[in-house]
Amino acid sequence: MDELVCYRGDRLGGRLLNLLVAWNFARRHKLRLKVVWTDLSMPVIDYTDSRYDLGNLFDLEATAAQSQDIAFAGPEEIAHYRTYIARDARKIRTSLRKTRYVCRDLKDLESRGHYLFGGWRPLRRPGWTAWGVKRACRRLFSELRLTARVEAALATLDVGGKTAIHIRRGDLFAYGLKAIECAQAGDKSQAHNNFINLYEKSIPLQTYIAAMDRRRWWEFGKRRYLLFSDSPDVGEKLKALMPELDIEVFRDDPSLAPIQQAFVAVVAMSRCRRIIGGGSVFTRLAAIIGNKPFTHLGRRLTKQAYVAMIADEIIPAVADEDKRADYLKSLPILAEMVT
Repeated sequence: MDELVCYRGDRLGGRLLNLLVAWNFARRHKLRLKVVWTDLSMPVIDYTDSRYDLGNLFDLEATAAQSQDIAFAGPEEIAHYRTYIARDARKIRTSLRKTRYVCRDLKDLESRGHYLFGGWRPLRRPGWTAWGVKRACRRLFSELRLTARVEAALATLDVGGKTAIHIRRGDLFAYGLKAIECAQAGDKSQAHNNFINLYEKSIPLQTYIAAMDRRRWWEFGKRRYLLFSDSPDVGEKLKALMPELDIEVFRDDPSLAPIQQAFVAVVAMSRCRRIIGGGSVFTRLAAIIGNKPFTHLGRRLTKQAYVAMIADEIIPAVADEDKRADYLKSLPILAEMVT
């Protein structure tokens, strides 16, 4: 059986969404999906834990035995793929444009292989609706056999009909500061790229507050919120700003590995009655696997709102007073470059 290779080195949301979309494509074309998850390889993110072992989430033998069209790369194969991708990244991007999808084995990889970085665009054919792909992803998600430890953690979840709020911060703040530094150096291209990462995946805290404030008159006393965030402070800050609302902060189980904590969080979010958030893949993945309504708060926000977010939320978190002053002084330069 020919193989479709899914190679990922980003965080969990992107890995899982790509796995499901690529698996759907492979199944519809009678291919075997080869899943290759390597260590985190996003240079802007200061994230040193490398426990992205598939075995921390999935019972690999049980999944492969149940579903013959999926296989998981072992350490030797992962090393081979990592070497190839570092050497021939340009060739891989070219093969994406030419839509050459399959390879028979590792020897054939360099001439006919294809690595999948994105999720939706290269893996939808004319006539395939987004709704149909999402439905297939939900079905395939249920075919993944989980480890006993993850199963036990999921069995204890009780979201109680709450509305999920996802506030992504953490790594994205690094993009905001990097954008200013690039603007200081006169590198407009990199300043724009880093700013767009912030713009596309996060939402200013004031936007959450405004959205929840608009709903207070009809949902106060009726709706409870479960807040998910990669920043331990933002949840408590939102609770303090809106004490009259029933907001609970989702807590990770400290006994779980980081990838297990993230997986349990996305499943918990998928079990909520609806989801409110931004453009983060993590949020969209939860909405897909849970088939839940998703409110995207960032659709009407301007880039000026994100410049204000850098000033209000990101720069004040910098410990060094001189650096804070330097960032604030250079913010108008960034604003001119990106707006």
